[in-house]
Amino acid sequence: ELAKKNSAYQEALNEYEKALVYAKIYNAGAEIGKISFQILEILRFNKEIELEFAREQSIKA
Repeated sequence: ELAKKNSAYQEALNEYEKALVYAKIYNAGAEIGKISFQILEILRFNKEIELEFAREQSIKA
């Protein structure tokens, strides 16, 4: 379950990073900020998933 979540977030992160590159190429100032924010949010979600996984593993141990 956690691996699926992490995989989905990683896929989204890759797409947002591509979008950020294009936004920078075309100098889309406002979009750069929005995309950067989304990237940070996805990274935060990934960290939460990793922490949840670590908690589950420690409970099982």
